[in-house]
This record gives sequence, C-alpha cells and structure tokens, in this order.
Amino acid sequence: AVRVIKQTQLTNWFDRRQADIAVLSGLSEVASATGAYEIAYAEGTGSEAYQAAQEQYDPIFRRYKEIYGYYDLFVISSDGDIVYTVEHEADFATNLLSGRYSGSGLAQAFRQARNGDTMLTDFEPYAPSAGAAASFIATPIEVEGRVVGVLALQMPSDELNSIMQERSGLGESGE
Repeated sequence: AVRVIKQTQLTNWFDRRQADIAVLSGLSEVASATGAYEIAYAEGTGSEAYQAAQEQYDPIFRRYKEIYGYYDLFVISSDGDIVYTVEHEADFATNLLSGRYSGSGLAQAFRQARNGDTMLTDFEPYAPSAGAAASFIATPIEVEGRVVGVLALQMPSDELNSIMQERSGLGESGE
C-alpha cells in the first residue's frame, strides 16, 4: 500500500512539472522573450539590448521559478545557445550542441525538445550546479507551429526527496 501511494505521489509530482512547463511555454510572453533574448544575445550579454530584455522579462521568469520552486529556468535558442538563465551559472552563454556541456542532461533535454517533444531527464551530476544531481524538463517554444527555441526547467529535488523519505504511517515494524 505504501509503495502504491508513493508511486501515485511521484506520478502526480512529475505530471505537475509537465503541466508547469506546458503552461509557461504556451504564453505569448515566453515567445516574445525568446526573440528578444536571441536578438540581444547576438549583440552581447552586456549590451543595452540585453539589459532591456533583462528588465522586461527577468522579473517574470524569476518569479515563476521562485513560486513553483524550480532550481533554474533556461531560454535556449534553436541553435543551442543558452541566451537566458535565472541563475547565470557557468552554463549561461554556452552552446548545448557544441559547447562544454553538450553531453549534459540539459543538452539531452534540449535536443529532444528542439525536435518538438517535451523531455524529462534522469537526475545526474551537473557541473554548473557544483556537480549536484540535476534533472531537466524541456519543451519547445513554438510560434505558429514553428519551433523558435526551447524552454527548460531544472527540477527541484527537495520535494521529490521528501516524498521518497516520508515514513509516516509505517509504524516501527513497517519501517
């Protein structure tokens, strides 16, 4: 019974994550942000255009990340450039197809999402996050049926760990 309950909790947890990214990626603001960041990124991350994109879109993405408890949120160009990330770790402004993180779980999720599918990766060490275990969910950002970029979320592990470590109701012998 406990196994079935945990399985249901985990399934619900992952279903919520898929719903989170589906709703966010479908917002017109996300498509607008993708275009703005991509253009600004070409001018440089210190450019006025990039700063203007930051002022307009960073508060939206940062608030979403904090409210829903994600570790990080990424906007990735269709060419694989990480043009935006809330946390700005070492992976920011790298390319997921040819850069040093091209073998990462984020790159794997990106490649699948760029092909039009939502992808969830297993937890594995991720160097930009100090080697901590990380899982990613990524989905395409589409405009009129055309993929213009990829939205990715770095999964929060705390809530998942608490589901797995919950032992209430088992009693001394059950535990």
